[in-house]
Amino acid sequence: MEKMISPRFFSPNYTGRFNDTRLERRGAELVSRLSLHPSSSIRQLAVSVAQQKAFYRFLDNDKVTEDILIEEISSRMSSLATGRHLLCLQDTCETKFVNTKGD
Repeated sequence: MEKMISPRFFSPNYTGRFNDTRLERRGAELVSRLSLHPSSSIRQLAVSVAQQKAFYRFLDNDKVTEDILIEEISSRMSSLATGRHLLCLQDTCETKFVNTKGD
């Protein structure tokens, strides 16, 4: 019988990745909102205009890089996958992080 995985392993751990506890908390909050309310829009994801702006500031911060976000989820999922059979699905969606004014 396979051992159950605690839900805490599905939450990101950005501790020390941005060298800024505020960014670590905001990143975890963003991923939590994405998990609870999958959306392709920060505007739809956020519960307020203030939270929407905070998410945009987080994603626009020079300390927050795509490499850090990918490394965190890759290392977390790697530890969860060890010794298990996995079903891998492919999604052709893409995320575009650009300012839409004039684009």
